[in-house]
Amino acid sequence: MENNTIKATSNPKLANQILQDVLDEAPAEVESAELTPPFENVVTLPAGLVLDGQVITTAEVRELTGRDEEAILKASNVGRALTTILSRGVVRLGELPAEEALLDKLFVGDRDMLL
Repeated sequence: MENNTIKATSNPKLANQILQDVLDEAPAEVESAELTPPFENVVTLPAGLVLDGQVITTAEVRELTGRDEEAILKASNVGRALTTILSRGVVRLGELPAEEALLDKLFVGDRDMLL
């Protein structure tokens, strides 16, 4: 097996030359990446929420922030943490603002979809 190690203290001129050769090489061309949002912000609810004879089948969600994450960490139990995630991440149910009392009326499958 061949040893390709160069000690800079033994041969500083060669070490400097190799380093300079590497620095002089043209950088590889990098393609620019297309960035797309990770998700749609409108979710279709599988069961829907029945309110005043109308079925609400969509919800608008938003990305959680660091402040939201801190609130989730302060939740006293898992149930409260899930409620905090929903109340902070869901903006609207249909055309109605997503208030906690409204979110409590959702079916489990709809809550799962929103999470």
